[in-house]
Amino acid sequence: MPGRFIFRSLSSNARSGIAALEFAALAPLLILTFGGVTDISIAIWDHMTTAAAVNAGADYAVYAAQLSLTSSGVATYLANVAGVVAGASRSGATLSTSNVVVRYNNATTNANFGMCYCLPASGVFPSVTAACGSACADGTTAGQFVQIQATYDYTAFSPLDAPFLSGSYTDTALVRVQ
Repeated sequence: MPGRFIFRSLSSNARSGIAALEFAALAPLLILTFGGVTDISIAIWDHMTTAAAVNAGADYAVYAAQLSLTSSGVATYLANVAGVVAGASRSGATLSTSNVVVRYNNATTNANFGMCYCLPASGVFPSVTAACGSACADGTTAGQFVQIQATYDYTAFSPLDAPFLSGSYTDTALVRVQ
């Protein structure tokens, strides 16, 4: 009987050792899987946050342009729109005004103030002006536009995810303000 007890004792110890080996073999895979899911989730959150901040800036750009925008006030207007975008960013993808570029009629100054354009479907800003309020070829009306571009640099937490997820994420909006 004493031999039998020893055999059972060795048998149960061997089983617990196998479980420990299985866990040791699978733990790195589980950590990489959960780490990757976390990195992807944070990258998506940061991208959504940047997009929401750009949308807030676009809303403000349309609103503020309706409040007697003058040629001398374009620089302040552009800085205010950039400030709204930076202020609307949330934790994670925190933007500063240096990450935001705002253009009025494709210029960062008042150089194109009062000019109107017809935007093609390609989204590339044209260099040819049109008479304000005139009909464009696609049936829309020529107007003035604000372009907002925010860039957020994301760095993955896991070095294995870095080649796939790290980089600059850019969100843009183009709105007609007049």
